[in-house]
Amino acid sequence: MPLLAIPIDGLTVPDRWTVGPIEFVPLEVAMTEIRPARVHDAFAEQFDAEVEKRKITTLALIDADEIRAAVDLVAQAVDVLRVFQHVRYWDSKLTLFGLAGEVRTGFLPFTRIGEDHASTGFIHLGENLGWTFGTDTDWISASAFRWAGESIGDPHRTEAQRRALVGLQLLSQAIVEPRATFKMVATVTALESLLLKRERFGQTFRLARHVAFFGCGRQADDLCGRARDTCPYLELNPAHAKSRKKLERLQVAGASPPWLCSEWHRVVDWYDIRSDILHGSADDVTEEAASSALYWVIRYLLEPILEWLSRPENADHPVIELEGEINALPLGPDWEQSLGPLPSPP
Repeated sequence: MPLLAIPIDGLTVPDRWTVGPIEFVPLEVAMTEIRPARVHDAFAEQFDAEVEKRKITTLALIDADEIRAAVDLVAQAVDVLRVFQHVRYWDSKLTLFGLAGEVRTGFLPFTRIGEDHASTGFIHLGENLGWTFGTDTDWISASAFRWAGESIGDPHRTEAQRRALVGLQLLSQAIVEPRATFKMVATVTALESLLLKRERFGQTFRLARHVAFFGCGRQADDLCGRARDTCPYLELNPAHAKSRKKLERLQVAGASPPWLCSEWHRVVDWYDIRSDILHGSADDVTEEAASSALYWVIRYLLEPILEWLSRPENADHPVIELEGEINALPLGPDWEQSLGPLPSPP
C-alpha cells in the first residue's frame, strides 16, 4: 500500500505525533524520508512550490490507496488534534490549523455606499492560521484522546469509540464554525452523540441528567452523588413517567435558588435552543451564548466523558452502562425537608 503525504495548513509539531493510522511529521523529517522515492516524480517541483507558498511545516503521512479516503481519515485526525488543542491549551490564544479549505479565515473587503459617497473597509473573519504544539508530553499523557484516535479507519471500532469520534468531529466543526447558530447546533449535537441513545420520550431530561453526572461539581472536585448527596436531578429517572412529571416541575419551579441546578438547567436550555433552531422556531443565537456553551463543554465536560467512554467495561453499550451507573447512585435525602417545599410552577 503506498504512502501518501498530505500538507496540513498552519500546524507545527515538534516531533512525530501519531493519531491512529496517521502520523503528523515535521516537514524536514518527512521530506527526508520520502525524497528517495520522489526522484522520478514529474510533479515533485510543483508539490514543493505549493508547500513553500503555503508555508507548510507539517505533513500527514498515511498508508492508503485512494486519496479521497485518505483525506477523510486525515481530517478525522485533525479534528481530534483540534479539540485536544482547545481542551489542553484553553488559556492560550487558540489559532487554527487544518486541511486546505477546511478553515475559514481571512480578510473580507466591503464597500459602504452612501447617497453621494462610498467608503471601503476590511474585517477579519475566523481565527488566524498557525499553531505550534510544544513538547509531545501533553499528547502522550492524553490517553483518552489517543484512544479515540486509534479508532480512525478501524471497521471494528467499539460503540464507545464510534461515539467518541463522532463527538470530537462535531466539536471540531463547532470550533471552526463562525456562525453562532450552527456553532450551538454542533456543540449540543456533540453531547447527544457522546451520551444519548434514541428514545421516544424524555430526551431533553436524559441528556441533562447524563451531562450533570459528569459536570455537576466538577470545578470544585465535588461531584454530585459521589462526593456529596445525590440531588433530585440525578435521582429522578426520565424513563419513568412519574419522574418526568417531577422533572418538568423542577425545570420551571426549580429554575431559581435554592432548587436551581445550574449544570442541569444549562443543558436543558441548550437542548431547547438546538431543537428550536432545527425546527425553525428559534430566535437568533448570540455569539456569546454559542461560544459559552462550546467553552463549557470543552473546558469541563469533554475529557471526563472521553475517559469514561474509554473504560473497557463501557466499550459496547456505553449509554446503557452510564444509565446503570447513575441509577445505582445512593438515594438522596428528603430535599424538601431541608430546602423547603418546591414552589408550584407559574
